[in-house]
Amino acid sequence: KEGMLDMIDELKDRFGAVPQSVINLLNIAYIRNLAGKTGVSVIKEDGGNTVLIYPKPDIEKITRTTGEFNNRCLITAGKSFAVQLKTKGMHDRERIEFLIDYLEFFQGLIDS
Repeated sequence: KEGMLDMIDELKDRFGAVPQSVINLLNIAYIRNLAGKTGVSVIKEDGGNTVLIYPKPDIEKITRTTGEFNNRCLITAGKSFAVQLKTKGMHDRERIEFLIDYLEFFQGLIDS
């Protein structure tokens, strides 16, 4: 995340105000990076909610992470293991921030 924030600062220094679309693009790149590090193979939207697919889930860390987010997550297991983040009704920016918070918390458990 530090690298992304440094990049935004550099863009501001060189070009002035950074458009939200550029910040969104950097956030998406950061989310993809975090997703790969945390074992998420697919991120998709389903009925307004955000679904993370884990082909090889670490059940303990996923359970701890979902518990941290106070009933805003639902674990499902069917054809694949997934976590559904309850993001329905959130604005795009809020949805992105929630997804980043979730993935950063999960990454913290992996790193510890």
